[in-house]
Amino acid sequence: MISRDGNRPSRSTLAVTRSTLPVLLAVCACAPAESDGSTRPATAELVDLDPAPDRVRVVLVAAEGEVELLPGTRAAVWGYRDGSNPDAIVGIPGPLLRAPQGARVEIELRNELQVETTIHWHGVRLPADQDGTTAAQIAVAPGETFTYAFIAADAGTFWYHPHVEADVQIERGLYGAFVVDAPDAPEVAADRVLVLDDVKLRADGSLDEDTNALDLMLGRQGNVLLVDGRRRPTLVATPGSRERWRFVNAANGRYFALRLPGATLRVIGSDGGLLPVPRETDTVLVAPGERYDVLVDLPTTAGLLALQTVHYDRGHDIPDPGPQTIAELDVRGEAEPTPDLPTTWPAFAPLLVAADTPTRELVLSEDDTNAEDPKFFIDGAAFPAGDPVMVDRDALEVWTITNEAEMDHPFHIHGLFFQVLDGAGIPRPEIGWKDTVNVPRDSSVRLAVRFDNPGDWMMHCHILEHAERGMMGMLHVRE
Repeated sequence: MISRDGNRPSRSTLAVTRSTLPVLLAVCACAPAESDGSTRPATAELVDLDPAPDRVRVVLVAAEGEVELLPGTRAAVWGYRDGSNPDAIVGIPGPLLRAPQGARVEIELRNELQVETTIHWHGVRLPADQDGTTAAQIAVAPGETFTYAFIAADAGTFWYHPHVEADVQIERGLYGAFVVDAPDAPEVAADRVLVLDDVKLRADGSLDEDTNALDLMLGRQGNVLLVDGRRRPTLVATPGSRERWRFVNAANGRYFALRLPGATLRVIGSDGGLLPVPRETDTVLVAPGERYDVLVDLPTTAGLLALQTVHYDRGHDIPDPGPQTIAELDVRGEAEPTPDLPTTWPAFAPLLVAADTPTRELVLSEDDTNAEDPKFFIDGAAFPAGDPVMVDRDALEVWTITNEAEMDHPFHIHGLFFQVLDGAGIPRPEIGWKDTVNVPRDSSVRLAVRFDNPGDWMMHCHILEHAERGMMGMLHVRE
């Protein structure tokens, strides 16, 4: 039995009155309630400079810019632009990186910011020295460049973002989606990448850079919800069609519980790619850092549908603001027949856990005694304190992630996938391969992990304010 324990902080009540929460978490009063009417195309795709079908070479520039987050206003942000397109400007999210499965991908990062930065390829299994953390590389200084190179081994929906002061840099706009296409994919009328976020804006539409106690305790909560950098965009679709929607939660701390009344939702993929069996659902819960691929079967009649996020109780008595529309779907035109679902889906190879499989427990906890300066821990230690977890290459372990805090924590491991176990210790195929899993408050989640990727890796809560304030640790997989 491998176990680790540490001093656990005493628990206390968050020193903020519940009456304050609805004001801070409500949709910005300065923003119009109706959709912004935007039907502009999805985020531009990065220009591939390599003509070979099995190689992708792109240039990403991290820079300051201005974007319109509320109609008629401009916000100063940090973001990415396509360094190979002379007409490209900084956008939120950054340009879409797309590659075929198995391709060699090279990304040149040019840092035009006034601060150092990196790019972490969230969910991608790659060499440790390409992972974009300060454990993997020296941060890229202002005016400098760094080229990341790896094989896109796994098909799926991933994303990219800095791993230096991530709570600040991601909140200011440094993030984008990365899609690795499988050679055979379900037939759909449209394949949409929908990057979810929230931002805290002032009445003039600029970013509110003030950080308060609630931001630290809950993860920064924006008052304007965004889909692909737009507030309540309008998407256009055809009656009776089937679309694939790839959801990426890039928010610092917000959970999105997604519904689309009037349409059928089938979850077909999670962090590590397609599932062995689709599952029909009314609500898709996407925690910070998670991704889900969903087939959307649209009604055969024209009309407007509302993509909503509904309340999810993740702790600390966060009030229910009611359903919030984050995008509108304009279903119009001639109806088309919905294609049949595929009859076969990828096989799921469960990790074979036995009675003698080594086990390990990691305990997540928090100390909010001082609401202005809360602390977050793994095994009683706040990063960078604490010993790294040491494992042998190709070892299989069962990890129990125990959450003793008063709120949920999405737990992310770099460089590896894992499988979530049921109560009998059997991997759950309906969840599939994961790199980020939500651990509800006062509960535990058991994972089977095969450590097949050597090197130094980060593991942390993906509520960014929590990770940057201690709930992060190191994993060393020996050669």
